[in-house]
Order: sequence, then structure tokens, then C-alpha cells
Amino acid sequence: MNGELPQVDLVVAALYQFVLLDNHKDLREPLLSVCHDAEIKGTLLLAREGINGTISGRREDIDRVLRWLRSDPRLKALQWKESCHTAAPFHRMKV
Repeated sequence: MNGELPQVDLVVAALYQFVLLDNHKDLREPLLSVCHDAEIKGTLLLAREGINGTISGRREDIDRVLRWLRSDPRLKALQWKESCHTAAPFHRMKV
């Protein structure tokens, strides 16, 4: 081993928030569009009771999606945990 750390290219964010989302069906298309534009992959589940899922992408693109989600006052307290990977764990985006 040469002592160098591997280059981390991707961030994986596991996120959730329990909150009343009466219009969860209306959020699907705009959220999917933001994810596609940011080249994010993974799965996000929207329900009346909130949001849950795991997504992956470049740091700035993950931040873009998280900003979009947290711009909704109901999702301001969105919780997530991150890990870093060198290879893509997901190959599609589904909302």
C-alpha cells in the first residue's frame, strides 16, 4: 500500500422525514426532474406520511437535491446520513 487514500467520487445520502405531505403525488414529477437534471441515482419514496430514500451522485448534485427538498417548509428538518463511494451503487432514479 502506498499510503494514499482512494479518490472519492460519489456521495450516498440516506434520508427521511416523517411529516404530513398531503400533496405527495404532486411532488413526484418536480422531484424526479430535479434528480434527473442533477444526474442523481437512487430511490425516493414519497407518501402522505413523509419521505424516505437513498440517493447517490457528486457532492454538488446531492447538495442541489437536498436544497430543493429543504426549500419546502415541511421538509426543513429533513434528516440524512452520508457515505462516500468510488463506484456508483445505483443505476437508475425512481421517485
